[in-house]
Amino acid sequence: MFAILAVFVILFFIPKPEPIMVGYQPFSKGNIAFGLILASMSAATAPAATLMVMRQYRAYGPVTKTILPVTALDDIYGIVIFGFFISIAQMLVSTTYMPIWLIITKPFIEVFGSLLIGGLIGFILSKVIDRFDKVRDDMQVISVIAILLGIGVSVLINNTFKDYNLGISSLLINIMIGTTVANLVKKPSNTFNSVNDFTTPFYVIFFTLAGASLNLGIIKNSILILILAVAYIFARGFGKISGAFVGAHVAKADDNVKKYLGLALLPQGGVSLGLLVIVNKQMMDFYPLISTIIMLSILVYETTG
Repeated sequence: MFAILAVFVILFFIPKPEPIMVGYQPFSKGNIAFGLILASMSAATAPAATLMVMRQYRAYGPVTKTILPVTALDDIYGIVIFGFFISIAQMLVSTTYMPIWLIITKPFIEVFGSLLIGGLIGFILSKVIDRFDKVRDDMQVISVIAILLGIGVSVLINNTFKDYNLGISSLLINIMIGTTVANLVKKPSNTFNSVNDFTTPFYVIFFTLAGASLNLGIIKNSILILILAVAYIFARGFGKISGAFVGAHVAKADDNVKKYLGLALLPQGGVSLGLLVIVNKQMMDFYPLISTIIMLSILVYETTG
């Protein structure tokens, strides 16, 4: 929450290039929508860099035991908030008429609809896995079918209700599938290990395409974009560190947790890249600027983290 507030407040008063802001109008709908999207994306954390350091030095203690659950909750919270905020952003910049009931219920339909579909698919998947958990290949096939089913359902619903500008998140659906399986299956590690066997090529393709979206030519055209990126990086860092400190203090956690948890939550990566894909589909006018800022942020946090 601290990171979201810090990013939104700081970016709110910085001028933006067109079409987000025409002249200096901080209270314009485009500027508010832009701030909401970037602020919600600041919550997500990528634990990979932190985990590699932990493994390298074989670190173990109160900080290492706290990082994983906090990171998982951080990402789930960030994706849910992103679902609400991007729906609000779409309504702010939309030029088409939307009835009042849809304006009020749209964010809730999209977020909780995604969670409901993911939970239902995950429940069915967990029952099937319990019957085929002895054969690794079977679990792989069943898991892939469930993932594709979640994506297919989201595409079907989005195409069916595109006139109402409703969008179910395939990312949220699949996160809920994984959460449901992890809590209902007797041996969830067997399932996730079977899926991990073939994920490496997808990671390579995903991050290669994501890196290709970093257009440094945009920065040449406007130094303002570099200022926005630097402001985002510092605001997110301040929010993460201060938020983790306050949370650890309230929870009466170990002193080392208060000092170092915020730093461990700084890396940004996988989830943010997934959210960028959604931005590209739903807010195309904002995508070039947002993708440049996020990619620069990932570059800084992953190399320094």
